[in-house]
Amino acid sequence: MALSAYFADTLVQDLTGKTDQLDGLTRIGIDEISYRKGHRYLTCMVDHDTGRLVWAHEGRNKDTLTLFFDALESTRSALLTHVSADGAEWIHSVVRQKAPQAAICLDPFYGDVRVMPTWSAFDLVGDFAASLMSA
Repeated sequence: MALSAYFADTLVQDLTGKTDQLDGLTRIGIDEISYRKGHRYLTCMVDHDTGRLVWAHEGRNKDTLTLFFDALESTRSALLTHVSADGAEWIHSVVRQKAPQAAICLDPFYGDVRVMPTWSAFDLVGDFAASLMSA
């Protein structure tokens, strides 16, 4: 189903009361998810304070993540305090460059071998990392 940009913006505003999903971010989770066979990925950002997906873009590399920080802009990047992610160096290097003040937190999926392998790291970012970072 295709949505017009106007309808999508209206829907987001109706559901959240705001149209700028990047406003007020302080603690975010970054992960990539596969959406098709053949290694097609989306890089996704989750707001740990609300548990909502706030940004997604096709790709999983430095250029894709830089697009997020370009949209966030340097003033709002400076407000980030915590970034959870897996151990991918391409994520860590961009975060260190664009938000050097933010603590980079390893996604708990990779630190707990008891987690069932069928759970995606993206699911865990929203649940576990938010509770760990609020402590």
